[in-house]
Amino acid sequence: MDKHYIIARAGEVLYKSVKRRVSQFMVFAVTFFIGGKAFVGQEIHLSHVGALAASVGLVAYGFQWWANKVLHKHLDYAQSHGANLLKDRKKAYFIDHLDYLWEAVYAPEAATSFSEARRRQAGAEIARIKSAIYEKHRQEKEIARFAFGCCMSHHDAGYPLLDEEAFGAAVEYELRTFHAQNVQVKRLGFSISQLEDLLDGATLTRGDTKIFEHRTDFSMQEIAARVARQRSRWHSLAHQLHQGWARYCQRFWQYNITLAVEANVGSLLSRLHEKYQIGIIDAQHLIWQEEESLAYLQQQLVCIAHQSPSQAQAIIGEVRDETKQIIRKIFSPHRCHARRLVTRMYGYNIFYIINLLMAYDNRYATNKLNHNPVDDMKIVTRCHKELERVARSVHVAAERMKIFQAYADHHDSVLQVYEGEERRAIEVAYYIDHKGLRRKIMSATTSCNQNRQSIEKLCADIANRKSIFTHHLRTLRLHKALAILEFRDIMEHIERLGDL
Repeated sequence: MDKHYIIARAGEVLYKSVKRRVSQFMVFAVTFFIGGKAFVGQEIHLSHVGALAASVGLVAYGFQWWANKVLHKHLDYAQSHGANLLKDRKKAYFIDHLDYLWEAVYAPEAATSFSEARRRQAGAEIARIKSAIYEKHRQEKEIARFAFGCCMSHHDAGYPLLDEEAFGAAVEYELRTFHAQNVQVKRLGFSISQLEDLLDGATLTRGDTKIFEHRTDFSMQEIAARVARQRSRWHSLAHQLHQGWARYCQRFWQYNITLAVEANVGSLLSRLHEKYQIGIIDAQHLIWQEEESLAYLQQQLVCIAHQSPSQAQAIIGEVRDETKQIIRKIFSPHRCHARRLVTRMYGYNIFYIINLLMAYDNRYATNKLNHNPVDDMKIVTRCHKELERVARSVHVAAERMKIFQAYADHHDSVLQVYEGEERRAIEVAYYIDHKGLRRKIMSATTSCNQNRQSIEKLCADIANRKSIFTHHLRTLRLHKALAILEFRDIMEHIERLGDL
């Protein structure tokens, strides 16, 4: 943590404590004064104590005021020199990893929503369109990519879900252009508002809390409430207490570590500007360190700041070295220790969503998707006890779904008429025991016509509301994928900056 922040918080605590004691003393003294002159001796003594308490309070307030002033000076200096623009660095990283979002979220959607023949047909058409566009713009690959994305985005709704290349190009196009979110949903067939919101937070700044904030989304709250109904009262209470404590700890570490990074970046920028009397070095040169950007900075130092090429190279080296020292001072020179700190800052996002997804998404919980819970949990913990708990949950989920599958395979089953999204919605409803569906299926027999009619009616209602379950699954899966990508992004970035 930044030393000025520690001094400011210590001064604040001392000041509030003394302020409270002084207030109590004043009430006590006024009471004795109104009571009469019999307490004159005590009045003199109390006045001395009051003066001492007030003096300590003023000193504490002075420490708080001075430390806050220096701290906010550094923070404001960092923000005014591009710290908030580091969101562009995050956007570049996520655009390069859209293939992971496809694999983790949208490939299963394509397999569920479209037949194999439809996807093959679309793949051939997409390949033809791409070939024509790239042939037209052979010399400008970025223009060809943008044009291809534009074409895929403006094609039939849901078309980018049919092919990975179409998905990547269309999403990249929408991220580089500006439209209302409902227009994006109309064009793409799915929402990328979570992704866009995440990219609005600058890397390693106090505002980089978007994944944390996504948990207050209405859909996330609704899913969490449905899952909570499956727990007992006391289990639910213990779970909420644990969740509250974990959220507080993550917020504490994330806020204080990013504040320390911002303050140190602002302090370093101030020193560099005063030392070389130039203002062209900004936060992106420190925290992003893109090679093309640093090469251009070196040219600016020669042309604008009139530094010799060797001096310009030395300044670039100083920027790299000083940034490395900041990262090592805050996170640790050792990779394992730095990872532990990043886990405290961002790991709970992954832990939370894995557990919520396992409680809601039967296919994820039974290892039917491209990624499984145990491997995902290994990203943030190596605790054997925790990994064994997740593995046991996978086994329990598999056993639960065996009963559903046995009922679905029955020759007289009412589930045989449902496919695709409708079938998946019924599976999810059974898994979370929506309106008692799991209990009804577990107790069903072929001779129980009344129970069969009840199941048939409930399944028809769930199939009609399939879009709600689809929306919930996409929201959860996308949240998990974004949380994992954010963690990997921060960890890889710190390793590179700190040379860990």
